[in-house]
Amino acid sequence: MIPGARPTATIFSINAKLAGAALMAVTAYAIWPTYPKWWSFGMMSVILALAAVGNVIAAIRQMVALYQREKAIAELTKDAAAPKSARLASDDHDRLREAGVLDD
Repeated sequence: MIPGARPTATIFSINAKLAGAALMAVTAYAIWPTYPKWWSFGMMSVILALAAVGNVIAAIRQMVALYQREKAIAELTKDAAAPKSARLASDDHDRLREAGVLDD
């Protein structure tokens, strides 16, 4: 993985978890029973609400891990030298001839 690149899969996973949590929370609210005879919908509603909370917690944990990763990479690269491009051999014929690499 390139150190400066953003991990797209992790960001997608965080967004998917948050979207899933929102969908579960809305569904839990929508199916909450109004009459006691539909108690089983109440149970499903509670389970969905707990799953939504679990997804939010998992997404927050992933966000913290991503932040710590970005922070560590920034700390490691702040004192690093900037990358330099190498000289091409074709641009340095005289030097290669002096070194005996070329027989022109």
